[in-house]
Amino acid sequence: MADYSIRALTLHDMPVFKELRLEMLREYPQFCSKSYDDALKETNHDWSLFFAQGWSQPFVAYDSTTYFGLANISRMSKNTAKAVVELVYLRSHYQQKNLNSKKYLFSLLSHCANWAMRQGNLTTLAVSCRISQKKTLSILKKTILTYTSMNKATWADGTVDDMVWYETSLRGIHTPHQLLRRSMAV
Repeated sequence: MADYSIRALTLHDMPVFKELRLEMLREYPQFCSKSYDDALKETNHDWSLFFAQGWSQPFVAYDSTTYFGLANISRMSKNTAKAVVELVYLRSHYQQKNLNSKKYLFSLLSHCANWAMRQGNLTTLAVSCRISQKKTLSILKKTILTYTSMNKATWADGTVDDMVWYETSLRGIHTPHQLLRRSMAV
């Protein structure tokens, strides 16, 4: 499973985005802040906000036959100079295939970082995840992102757990591959 591509989604791809996001919310409520039922109630306008130019950009991973992964990057509403990577998802049957999940996650992160750098007015890239997501945390530690904070969050499955934040400045980064620590190849 080495041959796959990642591309930015457009508003015309909303059905693909909806399918993957709803699947993620249904299968992994423990890692999501929104419930599947709440997402079903969203209007087309709500869904279109993920495609707001300069504000948010979803990406999809696909092979020759199907879409299998999703990530989104958007400006944080409280701090418009900061972009946050969210909704990182990989379909479960692809997790069991010969897919290097570290390489896949880093590739999605690189596409998101590239989008942030092209905006011209974003200064910080942030990634958050639930502290129990050990695989994601181990990958984040192999990037130049550094731990910045932790806060309690109520997740869609009703549990309260810590959310950890990693960030890096986008200043001085000229290519997404500079996010990877030189000594820690994926």
